[in-house]
Amino acid sequence: MKPGIYPGIDPAEYHRWPWMSNSRMKPLRRSPAHLREYLANPPKQTEDMLLGSALDCLIFDRELFPEKYRRAPEGDRRTKAVKEAWADAEAAYPDADFLKPDLFDKLEPMRDAVMAHPAASALLKLPGGVQTS
Repeated sequence: MKPGIYPGIDPAEYHRWPWMSNSRMKPLRRSPAHLREYLANPPKQTEDMLLGSALDCLIFDRELFPEKYRRAPEGDRRTKAVKEAWADAEAAYPDADFLKPDLFDKLEPMRDAVMAHPAASALLKLPGGVQTS
């Protein structure tokens, strides 16, 4: 691919590209060996990483967001009712990642804060950026 702006790229596809990204630069700052280890054994996704990916999707690909991220059922997952709610949710959205309700509920305010920031919103309005409306 040639250098450029590629809107609408699925994050999983983006991370398969062989070019440098912020995630790859962090281990490289330590050494090339750390980057090689990171590429050979990517870290398991943490709750914070999932929140970041969901926010990224909400900002840059809002239409795709409901397919990729859902609010998890509330309650203790050890109870029968909540287990059934989880099974129903996972069956209805098999390709979605589920975020805990308290995290999911923070996403819109976080997006609004980014879009309200003068510098961030100006960058997002550049060609290839996102629409703020």
